[in-house]
Amino acid sequence: MYDIDLKNVKKGNSGVIFMILIGLLFAGIGIGMFASTVIKKNRMDSEVEAYKVDINEHYDSDNGTMYSPTHFYVVDGVNYTCSGGGSTGSITSSMRDETVYYNSSDPSDCMTDYSKSTNNLFFIIFTLMGGLVAFFGFGSIVKTRKRINKIKYLNQNGKLIKNLPYHMEDTNARVNDRVIQRPVVDYKLPSGSSIKLYGDPRYDNKACDQDGFVDLLIDPNDLNNYFIDFDINRLSGNLGSDYYKPTEDELARMKNNNPNVAQFNNTNYNNNNRY
Repeated sequence: MYDIDLKNVKKGNSGVIFMILIGLLFAGIGIGMFASTVIKKNRMDSEVEAYKVDINEHYDSDNGTMYSPTHFYVVDGVNYTCSGGGSTGSITSSMRDETVYYNSSDPSDCMTDYSKSTNNLFFIIFTLMGGLVAFFGFGSIVKTRKRINKIKYLNQNGKLIKNLPYHMEDTNARVNDRVIQRPVVDYKLPSGSSIKLYGDPRYDNKACDQDGFVDLLIDPNDLNNYFIDFDINRLSGNLGSDYYKPTEDELARMKNNNPNVAQFNNTNYNNNNRY
């Protein structure tokens, strides 16, 4: 059994909950727009031909020309106007369609073919965007949960190797314009060859520890299951055999690759490897 800190692993999901909420909000807006459109369509029990359709021009923030239609129609001798449901950068055939659908109990309550299609487009965009954001958010939470379960398995069955040389490597992740890094270890196999082991992204922005090394828990039967952190210890007290003895070349490379641990020196190593 080991003393393992999972805060950094869990910290990666700190912004995921917010992302899921935003995704659900967008999806809710899309579904709400769809429901509103369906309800409004059901109110349109009459139709009439517009006597005029104006394709209004205006400019967006990039000075591009936008178009939106306004339909003019008469019901029981009273003039009404029905504006389109949005704007577009090109004139579509539905803009010029002269049919106006209206509520016979309130002729000012109206829709056109263009407004129907525009509402459907917004529904699709908002729902898809929100659904995708929420989907990836939930996927991240599931991935973190699986990762924690693997670490818990290592807590029972993993082999501890302390004081390994390492270097930090940038990941593709960013948080508030800060590049997230992760520790990388060259792990020597019993055969004499070595493999690279990549630690979890350091969302806590930690790049080094007091002793200048990282510790490793690894499943001897599955080298793909491992956990790298700056401080892992046996609950019953560390053993001398837990400590790795790096070569002078490894120590020199680590100091060159890790400017954040410039305070590290051979004394740190010797003090932690008296066994």
